[in-house]
Amino acid sequence: MATLMLALNPGSFDEVAAVLADSPDVCRTHYGHDSCECAARAVRDVLLAEHPDVFNRLSKRRT
Repeated sequence: MATLMLALNPGSFDEVAAVLADSPDVCRTHYGHDSCECAARAVRDVLLAEHPDVFNRLSKRRT
């Protein structure tokens, strides 16, 4: 879940912390490592490749 959230909104450790009921610092430490950042970027790239408008559609749902 956290990797997908970071793929959608890179650097959103506060949101990840809220969902995981943890602190932003712990999430940043755990998910901010290169491997997780790379995984989040890879997920984002795949989502964009398969569904180029996915982020536009998700943004519309939030409002």
